[in-house]
Amino acid sequence: MSTDTKFVCFFVSLIIMSLLMGCGKSGDGGTPSTNLPPTVTVTSNPGDSIYYNQNADFSWQGNDQDGTITQYYAGLDGNLTATTNTTASYSGFNMGDSYVFSVVAEDNEGAISDSAQWTFHIYSTSPVPTVTIISAPADSIFSNEDAVFIWQGSDPNDDIAGYHTGLDGTWDFITDTTAAYSSFSQGTSHLFQLVAEDDLGFTSDTADWSFDIVTADVITYANGEGVNDADGDGFWTEFAVNWSPRVTNSQQYDIRLIINVQPSYGGVEWTDSTALITRNPGDDDTLTYTLPTFTKDLYDISLSLHGSDGLPIYDIPYGSIMSLTQVGLEQLEGFFAWFDDAWTANEIDTLDPVGYYESFDLWFDVDAVPDRGEVIVTIYERNTSGVELYLDQSYPFEVEGLTNQDAVGFQITAVVAVPDSFDYRLELLSYPEHDLLDQIDYGDDPDLMDIPLCAGSHSPLMKKRVKFVTK
Repeated sequence: MSTDTKFVCFFVSLIIMSLLMGCGKSGDGGTPSTNLPPTVTVTSNPGDSIYYNQNADFSWQGNDQDGTITQYYAGLDGNLTATTNTTASYSGFNMGDSYVFSVVAEDNEGAISDSAQWTFHIYSTSPVPTVTIISAPADSIFSNEDAVFIWQGSDPNDDIAGYHTGLDGTWDFITDTTAAYSSFSQGTSHLFQLVAEDDLGFTSDTADWSFDIVTADVITYANGEGVNDADGDGFWTEFAVNWSPRVTNSQQYDIRLIINVQPSYGGVEWTDSTALITRNPGDDDTLTYTLPTFTKDLYDISLSLHGSDGLPIYDIPYGSIMSLTQVGLEQLEGFFAWFDDAWTANEIDTLDPVGYYESFDLWFDVDAVPDRGEVIVTIYERNTSGVELYLDQSYPFEVEGLTNQDAVGFQITAVVAVPDSFDYRLELLSYPEHDLLDQIDYGDDPDLMDIPLCAGSHSPLMKKRVKFVTK
C-alpha cells in the first residue's frame, strides 16, 4: 500500500469516528429530538340532525406515534372535560338549536392534538307518531255485518296519548286500538280515518280505509272444509262447503245454493244445487253441502244464491274465498251414492176440501261415483201428530254418475177422508246389501214438508196406495 493510500484511509476513518462521537439523544450531549403531538378522529356520530329527546352518541380513536395518550378532553360547544374513555353520550337538547362536539387528545409529554369536531342540529319539531291499520273489513261487506278495525301506533317518545277515529267525517278520540261500526244501509260507501296524537299534541299522517255495503236481500258467509283425506296425500276424498245464508231485511226468503266446481287450470265446469230452504230474518245457523268425489285434480269452487223464482240473489265468484280455491279433490274407491235432489210434481186437487191433494208425485234424483250400481229407496210418512208410517220400498234400480236425467219417484195417492199434512223421509240403500248410503230426514228438504192430503169427503176409509215410478 502506498503512502498516499494510507493517508486517505486514515482520513476517512477519522471522519467516521467524529460522526459517531457526535451522535446522541437529548441529555447525552447530542441534539434533542422533537415530541410529535397525538392525533384523534371521530369514528361514529349521531348524524346531521336528531330530535330533541334523542341521545347524541359519539366515539373516537386516538393515536400517538412516539408515545402514549394519557387522556382526552371532550364536550359540546367548547365545554370540554377530561376523560380516559373513547365514547360519550349527550342529551337534553333544545328544539331548533345546533351543537358542536369537540375532542382532543393529550400524550404522555403534555402535547395536545388538533381538535376533531362534529356539528349536528336538533329538529325544530317533536318526532311525530305513526299509525298503521293492521286489520280492516273487506272492500265490500253486508249491511248486517260489523266493520271492525284494528291498528298499531308508535312514537319515538313512546308517549302516544290516543287516537282520533272517524267514520264519514264523524270523529271520536279514544285510547283503544280497535273500533267497530254497524247498522249500515245497503248500497252505501264509507270512509274510516285514523290519526295518532302524542302527549305534546303532535299528530301522525292520516291512515284511511274505504269500504262499500253490498246491495242484496240475502247474503251468505261461506268457507270450504276438508273432511276426509283417505290416503293422506293432501287431496280430499270428502270435502264440505259450509254456508250460512242471512236475510238482510225484514222479509222471509226461499233460497237454494248453486255450487259450481271447475278444474283450477281449465276443464269442464260441474254444477249442483241444494234443495230450496226458507230463511227468516235473524237466522244465522251454518249449513253444510258435501261435494261428490272428482277425478284427482285441483279445483276452484264458486257459489250463488238463487230465489224460488230461479233468479240469482247473491254470488261468490271463483277465487274470492281462499278455502274454496285450488282445492285438491280425488275419487273414493268403491261405490258411493246419495240423494242429489227431491221434489214434488203432478199435484191433483179436484175434490173437496179445496187445498188438499188427492195424489201427487214425489221425485228424487240419485247420483253415484265412481262406478254404476244398484240401489233401492224406502219412503216413510209422518203426520201432524208425529205418527210415522212406512209406506213402500222401490224395486232395485241402477244409478251412475252425476246426471239428473235418471230421476225416479213414488206416486202417492191419498185414500183417507180426513184432511191432514204430511212430511216425508227417504232412505237410500245399497242393493243387495241394504246398507244405508244416504237419507233425506224429516225437515231436511222443504219440498217434502207440510204436504196437504185428503181423498175427498165422500171417499171410503182406505189404506194409502203408493206406486214406484220412473221417467
